[in-house]
Amino acid sequence: MYIGTPEERVKVRKRNKRERNGKWDGGQNNVVSIFSSCLILAVTPANSDLATSDALKLAKEVDPQGLRTIGVLTKLDLMDEGTDAREILENKLFTLRRGYVGVVNRGQKDIVGRKDIRAALDAERKFFISHPSYRHMADRLGTTYLQHTLNQQLTNHIRDTLPTLRDSLQKKMFAMEKDVAEYKNFQPNDPGRKTKALLQMVTQFNADIERSIEGSSAKLVSTNELSGGARINRLFHERFPFEIVKMEIDEKEMRKEIQFAIRNIHGIRVGLFTLDMAFEAIAKKQIARLKEPSLKCVDLVVNELANVIRQCADTMARYPRLRDEEKEKKYMLPLDGIRLRDIESGFMSRQHKFALFYPDGK
Repeated sequence: MYIGTPEERVKVRKRNKRERNGKWDGGQNNVVSIFSSCLILAVTPANSDLATSDALKLAKEVDPQGLRTIGVLTKLDLMDEGTDAREILENKLFTLRRGYVGVVNRGQKDIVGRKDIRAALDAERKFFISHPSYRHMADRLGTTYLQHTLNQQLTNHIRDTLPTLRDSLQKKMFAMEKDVAEYKNFQPNDPGRKTKALLQMVTQFNADIERSIEGSSAKLVSTNELSGGARINRLFHERFPFEIVKMEIDEKEMRKEIQFAIRNIHGIRVGLFTLDMAFEAIAKKQIARLKEPSLKCVDLVVNELANVIRQCADTMARYPRLRDEEKEKKYMLPLDGIRLRDIESGFMSRQHKFALFYPDGK
């Protein structure tokens, strides 16, 4: 029995046990949801130790004060001779606010003997009246009294909790109506609206990437480490120059190459001026050495861009095919970088940026 709202649910563990080879071993833990405003019916056999009762333990986890728990003791007729559950039924032991109700059910022998319900109720009544520990409270024991008690408790509980439940549902309904009002004229099957929604999503995706790289995205900014454009900036201005500086240059060997290039370009003639062709020949050879560190830098930058795209693509999680398209475009970036390098290597300029790495002119 429960009355409650979904947000009031409390997750507790329900321990299942299964019998194997005559021994009980713990089964897997199942998670059950119980509303915090529900009535709990904890059924426990009287011929077992209530201190280890799974039902009472579970009820105590969600109802520590025992305000909403109704205890039911079964198998009172199967208790060992000389023992009884009087103190528990009188609510003096393992106290519950709503108390305990004892019942005597049909046993396997009664079921095989086709003992009907009416006869079982009569036998249960006689048991409580004739038992010295239960006769003084026989009117508060038995299946009939349990049925009456549960109906009364549930009716009262519904009456007490219904106003709160109604208020909660009304607040949710008003909030939902406010959200639905924005889509009053929305037509999901309209191709024009689908295209517009797709364009808005792609535009927002591009804007998020741009802000992440330029460093103006407050939503994705991290205060713990560098990210986005800051990491790419570090690759260009710290990692890439470091890789370039590691390149070994033999000045004597380069001077020989320059002399050979000049003489080979002049041929049989004796030149008075150094031709640009010699500069281009030497420069192209040195630029070719930049291929390995450049490709390494491209790979690192692509990885950073992929991280940025992955973070910004959360809004597209509902569209897996669109995300697959994004991944395909992402892996085209290294190829585009290589093509750009091949194009730029064919254009020579004396105002080369790499000269900044060697201010002494070496």
